Amino acid sequence: AGNISEESNETIVQVSEDMEAPLICGMTPGDGTTVGKNPKFSVVVYDAKLKSLYVEYKKADSDGLWTELGRKDGINGTYEKVTFDWNTEGLEEGTYLFRAVAEDYNNNISAPFEISCVLDITAPEKPVLALLQENFQLKLEWEPAESEDFDCYKIYRKSVLESDYTVIHTTKDCSYTDKDITPG
Repeated sequence: AGNISEESNETIVQVSEDMEAPLICGMTPGDGTTVGKNPKFSVVVYDAKLKSLYVEYKKADSDGLWTELGRKDGINGTYEKVTFDWNTEGLEEGTYLFRAVAEDYNNNISAPFEISCVLDITAPEKPVLALLQENFQLKLEWEPAESEDFDCYKIYRKSVLESDYTVIHTTKDCSYTDKDITPG
């Protein structure tokens, strides 16, 4: 039809300066969690114009300096989940403090989000296996683990033709019968 209306009223808008700091919504693993060797830490952060995020750690019973666990710059988003790998090589077991801080493009800085985690890098004793063979199946038995932080046993298998082991079963029991055996 090609009809055009009259122009609307003029509107004037004044944008106020962003004075609101980024909000760190959470961090995993959770506060008080026990972690093993080289765990992943994830931080969820929100702001209208995110710029960067960093995570630092230090031993809880130390007055020492914070060590950077990871940093991500140039985020350019509003809601972001950032994951860092914590290299625990050379660290002592014990409780560690972690803090995450975010900054936006208007140089507003978040309040630190803090948690503590216990680093436990002592591996449990390996079990001594007893093996029983019968009718194309193998029964494995072992004594229970005496570690307080025991989680589970993982049963691995590979054939003569395979180069890598594969997890075939996970259990808290002290025995497993493998019925998927091929003779030869």
